[in-house]
Amino acid sequence: MNAITLIILFGVLASLVCAPFFLIVLRERYRPYQLATAKDGVADKNFVLVRGYTLHYTDDGPHDVDTVVLLHGFAAWGFTWRNQVKALLSAGYRVITIDQLGCGASTRAATLAYTTQDQAEYMLAVLDALEIKSAHWVGHSYGGRLAMQVALQAPQRVRKLVAIAPEAFATARPPIAKIVTIPFFGYILGFYSTLLVFVGPTLAGISKQRRWVNRDAVNGYKRSLKVWGNLLAQIYMSKAPKDRGDLNVPEHVAQIAHDTLLIWGDGDPVFPASDGEKLLHLLPHAQLKVLPKVGHLPHEEMADEVSQKIIAFLGDFRLD
Repeated sequence: MNAITLIILFGVLASLVCAPFFLIVLRERYRPYQLATAKDGVADKNFVLVRGYTLHYTDDGPHDVDTVVLLHGFAAWGFTWRNQVKALLSAGYRVITIDQLGCGASTRAATLAYTTQDQAEYMLAVLDALEIKSAHWVGHSYGGRLAMQVALQAPQRVRKLVAIAPEAFATARPPIAKIVTIPFFGYILGFYSTLLVFVGPTLAGISKQRRWVNRDAVNGYKRSLKVWGNLLAQIYMSKAPKDRGDLNVPEHVAQIAHDTLLIWGDGDPVFPASDGEKLLHLLPHAQLKVLPKVGHLPHEEMADEVSQKIIAFLGDFRLD
């Protein structure tokens, strides 16, 4: 390898390392990162102020019927539930989706207020603002853990519980989160890992049924990454401890006494279906439905079937 080649390689490497510090402002302030604040581009006015943070929610359906709250997973937002919202509304429910702190159209907070207990308190505060005393809770992945946390912290606020491939047993952030928190290098990793170009491949990579990963779906998921300050929020999420205080899900999940439906894909590459079997034996009133040839996103990969299972469960505890 001659000197010219080494100089070129060094230049490329230096550019890759320095680019995030110069390009982040352009990336988040100009297209395609055109959402300067969380509220930009949001048609509705559904925002609640909680602890100084603005949380976005959707609220559809009549107000004199049972309410279903839908909680998205990590790096997603209320968009992920579009199919279930339609199905639940058709079944006669009031349906609420909430964008967790740091996601969707909610505030990108540069603080450590991202523990599961914090997020559960934010979700309950939204229901307080809407004067909803209790609801059915449905959560996917981290949202499933969050729904279970709500059941532990405020059991009287939960009627029935649906957890789709929930993150139930993790006691710390994943290893990549530790890298993201490293000064200088973590910022670089965070910059590249949140590039829009990776959204489609990531969704396809954690799915087994991939027909749903079309342009509209990918663009929908991208919107949560377009909010100014998203990268910094991701870094603080990684810095924040998974839990604080008592009643964390991994240690206390067996205390959840609500009727619970667990839905899992047998090919889940994120949280294996064996976690569902483990939960089934820990939860006193649970049932498990494992979907064949499905990955980590059952509600996307088999939207109609998952919606039907949720609706049937909410109406009658035991599914055939």
